[in-house]
Amino acid sequence: MRLRCMSYVLFGLAAILCFSRPTFAQDMIPAGKVTHALRLYEKFEGSAASGADVFDMNTSIGYDFNRIFGVETGVPVYFVTPAPSAKLLSSQSNGIGDMYIDFRFALSNALFDFTSTPSFAFPTGDTSKGFSTGHVGFTWDNEMAHSIGRFTPYLSIAPGNGLNNISNPHTRVVHRNFITLGKEAEFTAGSDVDLFGPFSVNLDAYDVVPWGRQEVLSRIVKKGTVTVNGVKHNRYYAVNSVTTGGANLAKDNGYDAALDAALGHFVLVEVGYDYSVRYAEGTAFFSIGFDLSRLISRGLTR
Repeated sequence: MRLRCMSYVLFGLAAILCFSRPTFAQDMIPAGKVTHALRLYEKFEGSAASGADVFDMNTSIGYDFNRIFGVETGVPVYFVTPAPSAKLLSSQSNGIGDMYIDFRFALSNALFDFTSTPSFAFPTGDTSKGFSTGHVGFTWDNEMAHSIGRFTPYLSIAPGNGLNNISNPHTRVVHRNFITLGKEAEFTAGSDVDLFGPFSVNLDAYDVVPWGRQEVLSRIVKKGTVTVNGVKHNRYYAVNSVTTGGANLAKDNGYDAALDAALGHFVLVEVGYDYSVRYAEGTAFFSIGFDLSRLISRGLTR
């Protein structure tokens, strides 16, 4: 049933991509880079892996003081549907996640474009559902990119104190069946490639390097559940509601591939696939985002 539901969603997105009016991707204002002072962004996204389907609605509002500095805040609402094989350990759950705030610094020069985004999440989500770690979350994404014809290679370095615990709608989110608490840094290298019309493709590889004590909170195992199941492919989140241990517990590496389409001037659709080598698990994901900043600015100027 869950795979059928995800298939319907992906089919619907494919239909949008195929039958929408073509427009050039460069004509769209990229998410997170609008030039209007007030920013409003709405995003619906979902991920499907072997353990569960995870969806969220994410609304953010922000303000660009200038082209260099901006601030933004928002809160996601999660919907988690476990796989049939996990029904005895978990059940359908939903609720708000952690409220977040981020600060954007953007600089451009002849060599590359640089964007630095420190983000903070506050524990407003339910820890028993894996929507929050119960602590203030932090991640600091730093990205360098440079366009060469149709290609835009980039490198991102993002240190923080946990994985999957901040859902910023302006960044790609592949929802896992768990979140973590512990010091780590994620390194990502890849490239965007403009194809034709509104379409582009993104390919990247990532590596997560944790250190110190780590805690893994499951989204698919009920709090307090004790199982005798063995751990396969380092998936502790599939057998324990909370797992604590050393740095090795949160290590990860893998690959992403995604197809993007900029529809009109304010809709961005993405479908893709992530494969985690560490967990030997694939995750299909999608998102559809609405940049409503222009509508706000027009309303304010009337």
